[in-house]
Amino acid sequence: MVARWLKTLPQRGLREGLSRSLGENRIVSDTDTDGGKARPRSSNAPDPFQLQMRFTTDQVEIFWRFWKVDLGHGTGDFWFPAPATHGLALATSDGQLLTTETGAILTIDDWILTRFAPRQPPPAFGKRNNPLIHYSVFSLERLW
Repeated sequence: MVARWLKTLPQRGLREGLSRSLGENRIVSDTDTDGGKARPRSSNAPDPFQLQMRFTTDQVEIFWRFWKVDLGHGTGDFWFPAPATHGLALATSDGQLLTTETGAILTIDDWILTRFAPRQPPPAFGKRNNPLIHYSVFSLERLW
């Protein structure tokens, strides 16, 4: 069974720390007559992305257990909250927020299948101004 990012861990990355790109899926061959030809390497290539997240001291310990046990030292695939959409409020076309009968705001529940980038070291956690808050940059790959 594929692991799922734990609800006790941060559910959104910091906006300023997100970068995404398309996975490299081309094989380029030289030719005698022009600049070369390209073809797809496979039917799918993981799309790399990085995001920065903020953790409490307790969440760092929870993350390391997730990394070691649930992901087999970071080698397993897992479901991760989609950085661009997970947790955003749902609204009507005129901007009114959608709510439940009890008044709770409805949000998007969007998950993507990911893995930690295999050629990157494990995430490191550093502190800034607040000794109780830790930051880390994750290098992930979106799988299909």
